[in-house]
Amino acid sequence: NDEHGTTSSQPQPQELALFVKQTQNFARWHPGHAFPLTRTDNEAKAMRRAETVLSPATTHSVCPRVVTVLDIVSTSLENETESNDSNDNNNKSKLLVTEWQDDTQSLADWFLQPNHTSIDERVISNLAVSLATLNVQPIQDPNFNSTEVRPLLQSCWPLVQNLFREALKPEEKDSATLSTPWATESLDDRCQVAMRQLTPAGFDEIMQRADHAYVQERQVWGHGDAHVFNFLVQQQQPGNNGNAKENMANVNSTTANTPTVILCDWEMSLVQSSGKDGGYFLGFPIACALCHAASGRPTKAFEIQRATVLFWESYSKILRDPKSNHTERDMCQVYRSMIAWTGICLFPTYYLMKLFADIWPLSTSTNDGDDDDDDDDDVRRQALASMGVLGLRAMEWGFPRDVEPNVTLEELQQRFQTAFSDEIRFLCDKRRSENSKNSKKNDPAKKTVEVGARGVQLKHFEIVVKNLLSKVTIEYSNLPPLSLSNETKEESSHSNSDVSSPKWPFIILPPQAQVHGSIPGQIADQTRARRKEDQLQNMIRCVLFLLEETSVQGEPEQSSPSTTTTLVDFGGGSGHLAIPLALLLPHCRVIVVDLSNRSLELLHEKARLFKTNEEATTASPLPTSTKLRASTIPNLYTFHGPVQDFDESKNPFDVGIALHLCGEATDVALRKCGQAGARAMVFCPCCVGKLNRNRKNPYIWQSTGSNTPTVEYPQSSLFQQCFVEDRQKDWNALAKAADYGDAEQSRTCRNAARRCAKSLLETDRKLFLEEAYGYQTALTRMEPWEATPKNDILLAWKPSANSPQTTDTWINPNEACHKDIETTQAHLIDVSRSPSLSAPVEKRDAVDWTLEEQHAIHRQIETFFLGTATSGMTTSENSDEPVMIFPHGMGRRQRKLIHYVAAQLKLQHWSVSGNGSGEKTVAVGRKRRRLRPADKVMAQNSDQD
Repeated sequence: NDEHGTTSSQPQPQELALFVKQTQNFARWHPGHAFPLTRTDNEAKAMRRAETVLSPATTHSVCPRVVTVLDIVSTSLENETESNDSNDNNNKSKLLVTEWQDDTQSLADWFLQPNHTSIDERVISNLAVSLATLNVQPIQDPNFNSTEVRPLLQSCWPLVQNLFREALKPEEKDSATLSTPWATESLDDRCQVAMRQLTPAGFDEIMQRADHAYVQERQVWGHGDAHVFNFLVQQQQPGNNGNAKENMANVNSTTANTPTVILCDWEMSLVQSSGKDGGYFLGFPIACALCHAASGRPTKAFEIQRATVLFWESYSKILRDPKSNHTERDMCQVYRSMIAWTGICLFPTYYLMKLFADIWPLSTSTNDGDDDDDDDDDVRRQALASMGVLGLRAMEWGFPRDVEPNVTLEELQQRFQTAFSDEIRFLCDKRRSENSKNSKKNDPAKKTVEVGARGVQLKHFEIVVKNLLSKVTIEYSNLPPLSLSNETKEESSHSNSDVSSPKWPFIILPPQAQVHGSIPGQIADQTRARRKEDQLQNMIRCVLFLLEETSVQGEPEQSSPSTTTTLVDFGGGSGHLAIPLALLLPHCRVIVVDLSNRSLELLHEKARLFKTNEEATTASPLPTSTKLRASTIPNLYTFHGPVQDFDESKNPFDVGIALHLCGEATDVALRKCGQAGARAMVFCPCCVGKLNRNRKNPYIWQSTGSNTPTVEYPQSSLFQQCFVEDRQKDWNALAKAADYGDAEQSRTCRNAARRCAKSLLETDRKLFLEEAYGYQTALTRMEPWEATPKNDILLAWKPSANSPQTTDTWINPNEACHKDIETTQAHLIDVSRSPSLSAPVEKRDAVDWTLEEQHAIHRQIETFFLGTATSGMTTSENSDEPVMIFPHGMGRRQRKLIHYVAAQLKLQHWSVSGNGSGEKTVAVGRKRRRLRPADKVMAQNSDQD
């Protein structure tokens, strides 16, 4: 109709697209709390005001034009308002009618889609300018929309605080008992560590300060809900021609038409703290950047980070205008508020509540049927953990207990952007590491080559061991004989049969010299003390033999210092080995070298307990790096300092001994012995994993006092010839595998190979002593083996015509040790390729376990389900059907084996996180479901079995 109300003779057709939003007296995302309908009228007021502030010409942004607001009464909302109290308002709602903009795209797509070649910087800048322009408008009513909006968000704070507590106690909760629908799984990741450090009380304080900022700080008028889904972009980038650089130049060029940003959904608009709108916007792009980084897309992640920096630069430019009267201190507070509300988005909203969990731009991987089915979940957990970690830090910085008065804006920006960059790099490194593992694992050539007996896939160290065994001969000898008097033999025999009594030689020594006891330096646990006695007995046996002793006890000889035999105990600690030797060999001098001042103090405390003559004086305080005599054991001395600081030229010695001297310190001490011309050595090395040069070891100092490697490996010429290609990589694999600590399983095939790796490392040391210093050597093992997993003893002595005992007459092969090596050889050699075998070998895929191990897991699963079948609980209709949960703490290989067997049996199988320790295990059932408290009891029983 024309202006007169009559129909025009020639009407002009016009199209008007409308957007209609129905609002009710509650929010669908939080139906339990009132959300007054007056907010819709306020939304229309806010939009009409924004319409006059924003314009395509100045801010390149618009607010949709409001057409009308309608009050409606409906009788079809009964199902939708069940959660509300019944009242007259339950069937009332409003309709907000606005114009709709065609040809638009959600701004969120730019951050979500991994194949976007660029982010239009003009749009980011224009959006920041638009939000800042709103923030600098005069405040007309400080309480605008406050009673409608603020109580709703405030009602979420207790839910968030409860989620924080529930997340810290996943083992006590189940999805059916959680108070909110968001916390449907336990959170076991890096963020939980940060949460435990913060504590629930500390988080409550932060939330109190956030609530105060939300309620009390009314500095600017703003949008109030400025997340990316409330922004649309019209007139998109120029056509993508496939050239990323050219496309980027096009979208940022001044000649191209600038896209218009459309700001929608104003119902949360209110007077708020300055910077809150910017924080709400930045939360989602930062979360997307972390997801891209976790998925292996660093370019996209850092591009988003640059966009966040540009957003602040454009936003702050408007606020720095002289008309706004913002000082530098004001700008610091604005930025602090911005990162605080960014943290609110990242931690409570995305991490705890799992909002948008189904749309994050995370990569997917192919399920290959084994433990790799957790790869996607691992990527998601890593990204969420980074959101949580960064969000918590941003909340701590943005809602501080005490505001730092001297911190500058640049320092705040640097602090947040550095933390953001660190999280991106951390996730990218994790993804590169996982991709490297997967590429090696999926390499068909590697699978066909690295195969040993019965089709078992060989690990890197096993390939190294296999190659070395073809060129190196490992020779183990029996322990040297020990001559004891008949009386001593009888006492020793009695002590070995009685578990409660000490063994030889401790049975003939004073109680203060025994291992088990309650005095300082002694071991209270009897089982542990018994193992220590076994270790010391083996060491003393070897020392006494090499010293050509025929009598263990006697009066001290009147000998000059130049003729007195001197023993140096490297890494002797509190004197477990040195004190018995000093008492057994009163005519010898024993020097203990140790880096720990406290250990040497314990040694002197024990020494004071021994009886002495009246002329003995009390030991003085222990000085640093000096040799100190133990007052009540006159032939016992100590030296405080690292091994390399002990000067053999000033303190010549005859015998070097060491029991469990860690890593490189053993080789430093062996060189000390060789350079001093010591006539004998007895070494029991340990912690050979520290010889791994793959990265700088932070624990080397415990043994050598230095974190700088001084020894090149391998040491012998034969081993250097064997390690030609990738010497360092192969040596690292060998050293890592040789650092083996499970004595009870040392007889399995794979663990025997690790024992063999340890034997090869000791053989390298043995050959080095022969080549470099001309020693005769022997390699033996403690008896019993269970005394310690590190039970190899390396003996070396100078050949002498006057020493008939140190000849080859006592060196007999140790058959038990050689059987261990034979087991390793049989495990590493692919018998299926041997032409001498007449019987066919079962063909299998290249897997990481033997048939015996596979059959054992098969029997366990079968026994479990057959046993429970008799109770009538295994039918698929029964929701309480049992789930078999394997013990925690097993390795990746064992979990892969369980997945493999369960798949063969057509059972459901999935990984289960550990009880807050990060350890995984495997659950097997006829039907996959979330575990409940009853299942956790079953897991405990499984651990006991």
